[in-house]
Amino acid sequence: LNESHKSEFIELRKWLKARKFQDSNLAPACFPGTGRGLMSQTSLQEGQMIISLPESCLLTTDTVIRSYLG
Repeated sequence: LNESHKSEFIELRKWLKARKFQDSNLAPACFPGTGRGLMSQTSLQEGQMIISLPESCLLTTDTVIRSYLG
């Protein structure tokens, strides 16, 4: 079930775009039995890169410590 229309995913896309994430053919989805994840909107080929995240999008112990949470 594609969930791209939900406000939390719209906000996530805005956040990713602000951090230079290049949009991909992935869409947020809810999978029976496993919950939320990403679903490809196109057929995937062997060896094809599925996603590439810039370092600015990664949540690490360092980024959490440097944030208001740390």
